[in-house]
Amino acid sequence: MKGFTSPTITLVRPLVKEQWEYPELGESQYGSTANKIDYDYTTYSGVSQPLALTTSTATEAAVSSGKNGGTGSGLTVATHYTLDGSDDFNARNDGGNRIVRYQLRVEGLVTEIRNDADTSSLSPPNQL
Repeated sequence: MKGFTSPTITLVRPLVKEQWEYPELGESQYGSTANKIDYDYTTYSGVSQPLALTTSTATEAAVSSGKNGGTGSGLTVATHYTLDGSDDFNARNDGGNRIVRYQLRVEGLVTEIRNDADTSSLSPPNQL
């Protein structure tokens, strides 16, 4: 959970920590086919909206090499947010490939989308 505390009030923003998927009927939480997705978050600091998310990261369970095109590592999706909560870009990394998708918004509507397959960081574009 991310929170903000002032001398008189405490605000908390509950966030999902993990998600489980069960592809087989009757599978237990820690069973061999259960899939876990972990989530991590960062928030803006030193601004007027301390509960606003900066980034969220979702990491899926690893898929073994040779199985269903698995790479031996889990798919990771990192998303960056603006102060108004809109996602302006995200990076998908499947262990060997990384694609960053940028979105330009005008008055809250997506007006342009660009994909960049040659990048090594989750950072805003110089120009869209």
